[in-house]
Amino acid sequence: MNNQFEELRKTVYDVKENLFSEIEELIATCEEDANKFYEKGNKSAGTRIRKNAQQIRKQIHHPSIRKQMVKIEEAAKDLRTAISETK
Repeated sequence: MNNQFEELRKTVYDVKENLFSEIEELIATCEEDANKFYEKGNKSAGTRIRKNAQQIRKQIHHPSIRKQMVKIEEAAKDLRTAISETK
């Protein structure tokens, strides 16, 4: 019998890596600009932060996110079914 829990865990991990790697990269690019904006009052850095924040927002609302969440939902459903059948 396949270990459905391990498959669910792998699916969640893969989705997490795909979805959040791009967002983490955007956050990393904002760090230096955040220091410039908050510590030195650099308004251009604030503009770049706003631009990156908009990109993060677009990533979160992108249709591919829903497709990724469906993968997790299906893996969880398979796990429930497998456990119910072994009872």
